[in-house]
Amino acid sequence: MPSGEARTASGSHDSPFRTGSGGNRLPFYAKESPYFAMVVPLTYARGMGPLPRLVTEQAGSKALARLFRDESLPASLADNADHQIPLASMGRLFSRSARAVGDPLFGLEIGNRMAPAEFGFWARYSAQGSTLGIALARIAKTLSLHQTGTTMRVAPRCGREAAWEYRHPGISSASFQHHSDHLVPVMVRFARAFLGDDWRPTRIEVGYSRPRHAGDLEAALGVPFRFERPCLAMVFPAEALQARRPAPDAPERLLSALDVGMSKRLETATSRAEQIGAIMSLRLLDGLSDMEGTAQMLGVGRRTFQRHLADAGLSYRSLLLQLRMERARSLIEDTDAPLKRIGAELGYADAAHFTRAFARRFGVPPSAFRTTCPAA
Repeated sequence: MPSGEARTASGSHDSPFRTGSGGNRLPFYAKESPYFAMVVPLTYARGMGPLPRLVTEQAGSKALARLFRDESLPASLADNADHQIPLASMGRLFSRSARAVGDPLFGLEIGNRMAPAEFGFWARYSAQGSTLGIALARIAKTLSLHQTGTTMRVAPRCGREAAWEYRHPGISSASFQHHSDHLVPVMVRFARAFLGDDWRPTRIEVGYSRPRHAGDLEAALGVPFRFERPCLAMVFPAEALQARRPAPDAPERLLSALDVGMSKRLETATSRAEQIGAIMSLRLLDGLSDMEGTAQMLGVGRRTFQRHLADAGLSYRSLLLQLRMERARSLIEDTDAPLKRIGAELGYADAAHFTRAFARRFGVPPSAFRTTCPAA
């Protein structure tokens, strides 16, 4: 069952052309700012996709180990991509790998083998937008959960065109050529989920200079390229932003912007109480709410877990209710899923029980809350 459009605190839908701060308690980075100068861009290693495997297949395991060593990156990243690395290192790793295997289209090859969902929770959440415009607004809003020091936005172009833009400080560097190239097929595939498998953008714009194999790039994608532009951009008719996502063949796990940030909350937790809350929130994503499972994830027994809660002045029941209601509010604000389904996702077998619990917490039943969408 498809989820719906992301609403702002005021109740309006996210605009793909919006800049500045957005709703749902997460930053909406949509324009250039001094942020670029203040942060060393970082990215999750999962963004390299099948790079380690392709290099090993085409150049050997020793070549892969040398590439990682030359960038001072741990070899373990090849098997555990849930770590952040400097974006500049990622770009150079792509460039070095292309030279190692002798393939000028190496970046495209990587991208052709990647699905948007491989970039993580934030990409799966974004793909649940009801229209392409809403989906791209979600990407802009949550990109910071995957990378720092970068921005994405949808910008109007001349005439009736729009562009999905990706910007970072090194976008014009030759060392980012293959990294930029690997994103292009993924971006096209993301849009095709709304526009059909045969859809193609009007053109692709990249920051690097025109390479000798430019014709091969264009032939591989069937799309013209423009070089030495200020960002990586996929340009297309603006009317495509209104394209709606077809209903999925099977029900999807509902995701909200709050859910996307849960893994970050666990990583940045500085107290036992914060760790407990983050773990309970992550388990709620799978409809799990039992105390024993949470204690097991913390590596303690039930009694020790209860002692931790008591030391923090908390009870499991009250904390679970608070986290359920936080997620309920976020799902109501951020999706158009039926309220009965939201209640079931939160572990309420009875819709009336969910309605009463929500009304006690927020003063209005879920149906009225969805209509007004008050600020969080």
